[in-house]
Amino acid sequence: MNTSRPRLISIAQRTIDALPILLAMVFHAIAMERWLLIAPATIAVIYGVFRSSNDAAPISWTSRQWYGIVIAGLLLGLVIPAAEVSSGPLPPAGAAAMTGIAVSVSLFAVFRHQLTIGWVAAWAMVSISANMEMDRSLRIVLLGFLVASLVAASWHAGLLKNRLREAVVWGVFVAAIASSTFFLSLGITRVEQMFLGTIQRLVPNPTANATTGMSDSLMIGSKSTMHPTKQPLFELSQMPGPLRVRVMDEFRDNQWTTSSILKSQHLQIDGSYKSTAKPRSFEMLFLDDLDKSIPSPSGTLGIQNASTDLEGGWIWRGKPDGVAVTIHVDSSQHLPPETLSGSDLLAVPDEIREAFASFAAQLTPDPASSFSKARSIESFFHENFQYSLETDLSGDSHPLVTLIQERRPAYCAYFASAMALMLRTQGIPTRIVTGYAPEEANPLTGRVTVRSSDSHAWVEVWLAEENRYVAFDPTPSESRRQVMGLNESSNVFQAAFSAMRSTLRRLWLLIRYQPSSGIQTLLLSPILWIAISGLIWLWRKRSRRSMAKKQSTTSIPIDSRLRKQYDRYLAALRTAGVEARPSESDDELLARLRETGNLSLWEAANKFIQRYRDVRYGGEALEETQIEFRGSR
Repeated sequence: MNTSRPRLISIAQRTIDALPILLAMVFHAIAMERWLLIAPATIAVIYGVFRSSNDAAPISWTSRQWYGIVIAGLLLGLVIPAAEVSSGPLPPAGAAAMTGIAVSVSLFAVFRHQLTIGWVAAWAMVSISANMEMDRSLRIVLLGFLVASLVAASWHAGLLKNRLREAVVWGVFVAAIASSTFFLSLGITRVEQMFLGTIQRLVPNPTANATTGMSDSLMIGSKSTMHPTKQPLFELSQMPGPLRVRVMDEFRDNQWTTSSILKSQHLQIDGSYKSTAKPRSFEMLFLDDLDKSIPSPSGTLGIQNASTDLEGGWIWRGKPDGVAVTIHVDSSQHLPPETLSGSDLLAVPDEIREAFASFAAQLTPDPASSFSKARSIESFFHENFQYSLETDLSGDSHPLVTLIQERRPAYCAYFASAMALMLRTQGIPTRIVTGYAPEEANPLTGRVTVRSSDSHAWVEVWLAEENRYVAFDPTPSESRRQVMGLNESSNVFQAAFSAMRSTLRRLWLLIRYQPSSGIQTLLLSPILWIAISGLIWLWRKRSRRSMAKKQSTTSIPIDSRLRKQYDRYLAALRTAGVEARPSESDDELLARLRETGNLSLWEAANKFIQRYRDVRYGGEALEETQIEFRGSR
């Protein structure tokens, strides 16, 4: 008798079962540039497929060993490098750790013959990796993964092996769902703009038309008070550093403004700007109208999903196409080289020049580079001043002169103005930059909510030796953190609540303004699939308990020795590639075994079941029958 046919059927079944896991690993490797982890894992999965189809018994793992697998996956995920996710609820470290766990769990699920666990891990792997930018290759692999998952589920349920009629009905059902989903997605995209206006009119949004970006000017008065609010403006997938919104290079009548020269410039990032470090990307989710401003860090290389214009001073302006953009930035956060342009970048009012020139010269003795002089003045402010939201610089002298002479407390705009003008008296061109300086990230997700209270101002100094501007921040950072309450650490419950609120807010904005993107985000969310997996696990556990309880009250008690022989019988069939399904009768299991073509094994199994029934239900003594399964494979 030909024994190769059952072996080929077993290989085909194991391959179909493991194919979603293999494609999920390939998808993760491409998306997050992680072949160092995925390549050996893929080889191990292929070995596991052929091992299980070679009549090898599944590896038995205890709960403690499963914990060890999870910990090992966590460590591998953190150690082996991965590309940083650009969007989604998980920070780069969290995404790397979660995918490491998913890889290890799916790998050992193959050896354990528990493909359901492997499929859940594969879906989690794809959900997290899908937060990267999707190109053509990733879309093809994702489509293959979805098809493979559907085929594997159908095969595992027996729809592709047993009854042709059921398989046809299942195929028609899948085709109907796929076609309806496809046309529904097209319909949502086509009519999205038509019903968005209606939704926005029905849902109140008192801050939709508010302008919350930094103002076009910065006034320096003798008395001033800041009123910071906790109003959220936008959310970031990771901490980026200071975000630039305005560049101001003219100081007249105690006011900083942007010169007409800078306003008229339209710059472009070209090939001459060589990134000094590996670029990284992060997502910016708009929670309010920023008046065509796109806050971005120094060294921003481009902004995706937005119509943008790059103005003088390397300021990005424009409108997002939806509610979120992806910002690509040089990790070194260096501004590109440029020519020295703008208004008179050495202009200082006479009253201030007389007071600042000699004092600044004492802080920056010659010979010293522009960088060293800027660092010395920056340190002077850090060591001698306190931050305050209320500024009182009234007196006989200019407010900035009073600030320096009497060391009075102030806030960022005053410190930046004084430092810029002090450097100008030393012949060093400077300008003021306003924007946001977020400092607090959620410890669980790494996401950053930027609020109005995070507005900030600092100095950019022209370094001729580098042919570019470099940022310096004279504001006493520790004093600012104390005043703004940034030193207060949040507990794990606050962080978890903030993370949940952030995820729901992101999903709500996408569904409200971009329904198609919101539905896609929901379907690719690992949180959703973890919740679904948990519900399925609870349902199956409850069903098994209910069935066991029912059997315990209605079934004839079974001898422990007879149960042991029956378990050996099922294990032998499982090794041969035929595994008993929940609620499947012995006759149905024998019918499936016969379809494999292994008649000798079927005859032995059929004989065993007859003896088993005689002992359990016929009243024959177990000692007389000596029941034992001795099947030929």
